[in-house]
Amino acid sequence: MAERKVRCGFIVYTDVDGKPATGYFGDTVDVHKDDLDRFDKLNPEEADVPDTEIAEATATFSQEDIDVAVLAAQDAKDAELAEATKALADEREAFEAEKAEFERVKAEAEKKTTAVKRS
Repeated sequence: MAERKVRCGFIVYTDVDGKPATGYFGDTVDVHKDDLDRFDKLNPEEADVPDTEIAEATATFSQEDIDVAVLAAQDAKDAELAEATKALADEREAFEAEKAEFERVKAEAEKKTTAVKRS
């Protein structure tokens, strides 16, 4: 019987009866002697993991980092919104100009039609 503690998320191993089994983080399991090398390779003790990997895995962002990122995202969205608002205003202005031109041409056509009908 070779008792081991699961330190990775989960691991599939061969139990002492020679059957496949799954161990989850924190479980203590009995590993078959023929599967010990593989199990230990896939589930290293903390001392086998370089400090740099542990530091990278546990690195967190400070509240200041988060605040700066959120502010930058808000500024980018505000700029995007301002650009979209300007484009919409420009389109509306062009539409209103076309509408006014249409109304002017329509009024002229009605005057000509009325003049032709009277004559």
